Amino acid sequence: MIVVDDDRRRFRLPDGDLRLPPDAVMGTDRPVMKWLSKMPRFDAVRRPNGAAALGQSARGRVILLVMLLIGLIVARPESASAHAALKESDPAPNAILATAPSQVRLVYTEPLERSYSRAELYDQAGNRVGGAASGPGADDYQMLVDLPASLPNGTYSVLWRSLSTADGHTAQGYFAFTVGTAADVRTVVPPATTGGDEGPPDWLRTTSRWLALLGLAATVAVWPIWLFVVRPALSPVWQLGPGVTRRIRWFAAVAVAFAIGGSVVALLVQAAGIGGGEGLLSGLRTTLGETRYGTLWLIRIGLYLIFAAALMGAAWWWPWRRAALSVALLGFSGLMPLPFSLIAHAAAQPAGRATAIAFDLLHIVAASLWVGGLFVLMVGLVPALRDLTPAGRREVLARAIPRFSTIALMAWAIIGVSGLYSAWINVGNLAALRTTDYGKTLILKLLLLVPLLALAAFNLLIVNRRLRRARAERTATIWSGFFVTAIAAEAVLVIVVLLVVGRLTAQPPARDVV
Repeated sequence: MIVVDDDRRRFRLPDGDLRLPPDAVMGTDRPVMKWLSKMPRFDAVRRPNGAAALGQSARGRVILLVMLLIGLIVARPESASAHAALKESDPAPNAILATAPSQVRLVYTEPLERSYSRAELYDQAGNRVGGAASGPGADDYQMLVDLPASLPNGTYSVLWRSLSTADGHTAQGYFAFTVGTAADVRTVVPPATTGGDEGPPDWLRTTSRWLALLGLAATVAVWPIWLFVVRPALSPVWQLGPGVTRRIRWFAAVAVAFAIGGSVVALLVQAAGIGGGEGLLSGLRTTLGETRYGTLWLIRIGLYLIFAAALMGAAWWWPWRRAALSVALLGFSGLMPLPFSLIAHAAAQPAGRATAIAFDLLHIVAASLWVGGLFVLMVGLVPALRDLTPAGRREVLARAIPRFSTIALMAWAIIGVSGLYSAWINVGNLAALRTTDYGKTLILKLLLLVPLLALAAFNLLIVNRRLRRARAERTATIWSGFFVTAIAAEAVLVIVVLLVVGRLTAQPPARDVV
């Protein structure tokens, strides 16, 4: 027997039979009876001795290549990720001043988190000079260091550290200046603290962001793709509803848990960078209690928890019976990436910040629907195909492919426009694209998108048409298998693309380097 359960109704009928006798329904809901009477009457559900499972070999064909690509991307050496880097100073590095200045002004490429950012003065022997105090400058990009009066002639160094409010990255460095004449110039001993703990390595920062982005993409996509793709595609084979619904609910729970777990890893990495020699717990207290990153992190986790609670009350098989909740879940799906955009490169723009954040939010939402949508199809739709006859697969895929392709095409249009805008503000010119780490990583991302576009076009333009025209069971089985293989390859490739995106977020924009 097959059971279709929407949490309130239960239908039973013989395996493989879609024709519903009047006494088979436990209930008297006439709209349900009317809806069921319109279902196609073909042998859609596979019998126990039916065709073999689809796509079993697709999972293993690309896994070795993917692991190799991930290893190459993570292990590739890169320069330090200094986002709130020193842009200029007064006095300038290596300047020779006839008289001692009353203060030093430092200007950074991104706004500063005051709770962490500071600067200190050291003499040529590497000893800290008392009486120097750092404080805020004219705007969030500046820091002032008040110097003690009557500094004797000699060479001094200014040790600075910064924490960007835009992306939460830390940086540190020092520069020297001389009071007196050229004869007073000395080689300075670097301040001892510059050799201390500089925080987690860049590969760990990249990995933590990758995990957070994977969880975000899966969480954002689960409800929209279920609502507009998977659920309508399963209408002709509604007997499979209970099993598919359970899998999607399980996937949603795992996605939210993964998103929260990835965010926790990102928080620990961030706190380790801020805590330095003071320890992880000190870094956690500072991050959560005193920084903008910590505030947005708490908001991010709060949105995940609210979304998870709302999913528990959703009517999965009959979603529009709780229309208000379904619409609210769609709204939350678009809102959850906002904390990411508020702590990204877009938030560091000195002009047009709101526009940059809006484009970044659209970019993340669109990419999440496409990337996470592939995961939803792999979990919700592909296993269901293995329980269907070729005729059933044809009917389901004839609904699913055009629906998902429409969403993917809209997402690609948004990704293209917002991506061009992001490249314009973060790269600026072709020279920066070719010569900087950020530009080279962006090129790698674009190259990886080429096979993804080809696979998407293959499913929409070839597989979809062949399935619609297929009449023989063997033909439908073959092209259904091609669909599963292409979706599996896409899902694996997007994991690599997200790793590259995580690397991008851990690098300073090209405009700050050239």
